[in-house]
Amino acid sequence: MTFRSRASPLNDSIQFHRIVRSLAAVLSSRRARVFCHSISVTPPFFTRSPTLFFLRIRKMPTIKLSYFPFGGRALTARLAFAIGNVAFEDERVGSEDWQAHCGDRVRFPLGAMPVLTVDGRVYTQSHAINKFVGAVSGLGAADPLDDLAIDQAFATLEEIYSGDKGFTSTMFIENADAKKAARLAFLDENLRFHCRRMVTLLEQSGTGFIGKKLSVADLNLVAMMVHMSSGHVDHVPVTIFDDEFPKLSELKKRVLALPAVAAFLHSHPDG
Repeated sequence: MTFRSRASPLNDSIQFHRIVRSLAAVLSSRRARVFCHSISVTPPFFTRSPTLFFLRIRKMPTIKLSYFPFGGRALTARLAFAIGNVAFEDERVGSEDWQAHCGDRVRFPLGAMPVLTVDGRVYTQSHAINKFVGAVSGLGAADPLDDLAIDQAFATLEEIYSGDKGFTSTMFIENADAKKAARLAFLDENLRFHCRRMVTLLEQSGTGFIGKKLSVADLNLVAMMVHMSSGHVDHVPVTIFDDEFPKLSELKKRVLALPAVAAFLHSHPDG
């Protein structure tokens, strides 16, 4: 069978992926995993990570991730690339470069970052970027229920930043008293509320959001905790997760102890 590419090698790979996806979804389903376990057979590699499989047997695309020279919204993707050993250009945009080019709607379509460039095509939106990076790094999901769990975790984590009383709403308050009041409201009515929800989700699934398999959603949670407990966020206690959410803290410690993650953060202490 011949696959024709409309615009790039990645499109050609996507055609191939569409053919194997249905089989991969079936074979990587929970029932298939139970069956494989019952007969002591390891599920095929491509059923555990079909996107990584098809990209590696086809030509890997050229990938560039653009963000500021600190972790922030890009830490999830950077850690996923490191864990998956996926080659990418880590473009760290300094303040002068950003000020000079933030109005460039070709380079930065929304006037914001992160931005992911794949084979020359520019993509935006953190959720979409993290889903793609998780897939190519082997940290995505073939099982539709696992994919649902990842999306659920992403959406819940986004509420911490952009939802009601979200962190973003407190960032540019200049009055010190007003900012403290807003941050305390953020802590009590947003962060703690959504962290309790995260604990529930982990208790329902196991070690991580999709069981024992590390996922990009786990990295996204860790990135949020690294940010909030960094000591750089006014009025947010650095020990909040250790003191109040030990299950989340345990996940953070496990992820940060991974050799690939530890090596990356050693080379990039700011994320």
